[in-house]
Amino acid sequence: MRFIWDKHAKTFVPRDEYIWRRPKGPLVMKDIDPFISPIDRREITSRSQLRAHERSYGVRQIGNDMNDYYQNTLGVELKR
Repeated sequence: MRFIWDKHAKTFVPRDEYIWRRPKGPLVMKDIDPFISPIDRREITSRSQLRAHERSYGVRQIGNDMNDYYQNTLGVELKR
């Protein structure tokens, strides 16, 4: 049996009984590193600029969601 540290209960609890709780307060993400768009070769320097860029060209990134994309559209799971 595996256990997980429950910081609210301040003890270890069995994994199947653990309840994840969302942290209180704001969650802050760091800004993206600047990169050159492969679509129009412009530099993208912020998340808001990236969202506007994706909207204007009707595209979206699949990055970490690639496995879900292939599984949902093609029924194929990628091996890692």
